[in-house]
Amino acid sequence: GEPVPLDDGSDAVARVHGVRARVFEFADAVRGGKVRGATGKKLKSVVAVGIGGSYLGPCYVSEALQYDTHGARNREGYELRFLSNIDPTCVAQALEGLDPEETLVVVVSKSWTTAETQRNAAQARDWLREGMASWRVSDDELVKKHFVAGASTDKLDAVAAWGIAPRRNLELRGRVGG
Repeated sequence: GEPVPLDDGSDAVARVHGVRARVFEFADAVRGGKVRGATGKKLKSVVAVGIGGSYLGPCYVSEALQYDTHGARNREGYELRFLSNIDPTCVAQALEGLDPEETLVVVVSKSWTTAETQRNAAQARDWLREGMASWRVSDDELVKKHFVAGASTDKLDAVAAWGIAPRRNLELRGRVGG
């Protein structure tokens, strides 16, 4: 489409296409087994952590794509769950029956300060740590291999402080609403 200039002089359309390409590249790497968990196992489950629009947007897209032939084919052999509530029962249900060694956690928080999302991400990290305790995997390695972020580019420091590499932040533009 037509270029849409941003305040920093960059083109919004080009940036959206760039992030979209990174998302597809990452998804293909997960499905192809290039991106693996800390113990070397293929990632087969995805837990999307978010609240409000950071939960509803991905959930609605997932529901819409369940009827798409290409999407259904790419989803075969994978499980997607959503964690949007800090109630311990909801956390347990979202993680129940999943293998921590095969689980990828996608934390979506534009501000990267939403208390509920941060708490659920920490609980997912604790669950991963407990599930791989016999492997003696460090927290750094758990986060590096099992977490992806969706956050604003102006929150890269906060994402990095959590241990998520910049290349694993699938950027959300600050002007994009929930």
